[in-house]
Amino acid sequence: MFNKPKLSIVIPAYNEEENIPLVNDRIRKGLKGKIDYEVLWVDDGSDDATKDVLKKACLKDTNIHAIRLMSRTGQSGALMAGIDRADGQYIATIDGDNQNDPADFLKMLKKLEKDDLDAVVGWRKNRWSGNVIRRLPSLAANKMMKVAFGDLGIHDTGCMVKVVKASIMKDIRLYGELHRFMSYLLGMYGAKIGEVEVFHQKREHGKSKYGFGRTLTVIFDILNVKFLTMRRKTPIQFMGPLALLTYFISAISFVAAVVEKVVNQADLTENPLLLITVFGLIMGTQFFSFGLLGELILRSYHENGERKTYAIREEY
Repeated sequence: MFNKPKLSIVIPAYNEEENIPLVNDRIRKGLKGKIDYEVLWVDDGSDDATKDVLKKACLKDTNIHAIRLMSRTGQSGALMAGIDRADGQYIATIDGDNQNDPADFLKMLKKLEKDDLDAVVGWRKNRWSGNVIRRLPSLAANKMMKVAFGDLGIHDTGCMVKVVKASIMKDIRLYGELHRFMSYLLGMYGAKIGEVEVFHQKREHGKSKYGFGRTLTVIFDILNVKFLTMRRKTPIQFMGPLALLTYFISAISFVAAVVEKVVNQADLTENPLLLITVFGLIMGTQFFSFGLLGELILRSYHENGERKTYAIREEY
């Protein structure tokens, strides 16, 4: 009978040919003989020698597996491909840039089981030491996230080093740029989250996939996630009150316009109240229409099943 590993380590990779052997060596030294594990590398459409390096690694170590995607999907899609195929009782995630130490998974797993938690995330405590320019955008983004989603009680919500119960992780659907909000998605799911300080070092090989430009999109990502994760409200429940509010304003404006016509003999064609009435009716109808359209889309999505955001070329 096939014994499932206790820990599945999912690692998305894009052009990390130099870092893959280093990360695998760290995993082997840190975890071999201490825990049953499997490593799931996901090649996110790399155009360097990542494919060949992963094939060699899989042949050399039976604990290592790799998934090669058809094209570059993004980190969220790559993570989802690995999570869907993970067999472990717990699922760990880490970047493939060799900036973190996989040995930290042991103390994270220990805390998770000891404190009866659902997830433990890493805290890169000294990540921005001596780098004020890069620290400011990160602080601003984290502040906006806390305002939008609430404070999870952890310091580093963007750290990719995580250990989560597989039953929970497989319920979290990632696409687009949602991997940035994984900690908040776990929190909104209802998971009990803990935190552990983890090792972090500067990238030695390859190029960073993150830059200042990506922080500029965080506002739109926050709005997107906030809307998509409003589980207690359906589209019509969200749009309905807006429609009623505009209808109410339109009705008040119409009454005021009629009163002015009767009392002051005002010309309705030049009265701005009449324009407010018309625009209020139009906007209210649009809000109701958007709500009903959202309901149709939501029903179609759930009744036809979830669509995957990735396509696999081969597994080895």
